[in-house]
Amino acid sequence: RESSEETLRREIEEEMSFTPTGYTFLARYEFERSIKDIFFLEADDSFEDRVTTQEGEYGRYFTQEEVAAEPKLIEKDKMVLRDLYRVLGAPHSI
Repeated sequence: RESSEETLRREIEEEMSFTPTGYTFLARYEFERSIKDIFFLEADDSFEDRVTTQEGEYGRYFTQEEVAAEPKLIEKDKMVLRDLYRVLGAPHSI
């Protein structure tokens, strides 16, 4: 069985043709039907030039305001993002 870090690296390599390094563990979230280990990577301005989307349509950055207004994000996702904003020292309003 893969560890959460092994899964992180494999999935990102498969879906973005990018090998993540320097990522940080945010927290473990134990929800009613799942347990999620969340990691984040602070990306620089060249990040989009270093990845190639392999699965799905595309990726993009969202502002905090866009996250708060996005109807497709469930409350559990917004909770994780609030924690991320707090760790990054960003004011948040979601």
